[in-house]
Amino acid sequence: EYSEETYADTQGEHAHMPQESNQGPSSCEAQTLSAPCIKSTKSYTSQPEQTFLTSPHRIYILNTIIICISENLISEGWQYFKGSLYLGSTTAGSWNESRKFCQEKGADLIIINSIQDFSLTQEFARKSYRTRWIGLSDLEQQGVWRWVDGSLLNTSFWYPGEPNNKGSTEHCVVVNYYNGRDNWNDYSCSEKCSYSYYKMHLTH
Repeated sequence: EYSEETYADTQGEHAHMPQESNQGPSSCEAQTLSAPCIKSTKSYTSQPEQTFLTSPHRIYILNTIIICISENLISEGWQYFKGSLYLGSTTAGSWNESRKFCQEKGADLIIINSIQDFSLTQEFARKSYRTRWIGLSDLEQQGVWRWVDGSLLNTSFWYPGEPNNKGSTEHCVVVNYYNGRDNWNDYSCSEKCSYSYYKMHLTH
């Protein structure tokens, strides 16, 4: 729970901003799985008579809440990059299991649209020495690669000879940590990869 404190702006008006109290934890509670939960501990209320709360005030309050969320997540191991937070989870699972767990945390498997995005995935892979899922598959239509947001693949970093759909069962994509720059590989979606990439947009 959080108390409210009335403050004056430069025009002499008032608005209510959330202030922390000493009650309750400021970070997420321990989870069974190691990926951190996403939890805002800030809130504010608007009374009927407070109709003077103008749009700039609302933006200020929203920005304050987003900053608080960002700082909390970064302290839990998330990495900020271009308006989003990224995390290499230590949870093993199939592609679908990994995506489901990710969505339960308000995120999704990573989408790579630039060399900068790809460099970030390589950094996670090299640090952990693990193959990782990314949010790319041709599950809807074989040979048509789409990201988890429905967009078509337009920038790729396939390892030479990939994708090859070995055994006609490889419809999801992993990033390998040992193949240099171009290291994407199509992979059976049911395989249990040790780590998965997650991301959370902060720009909405």
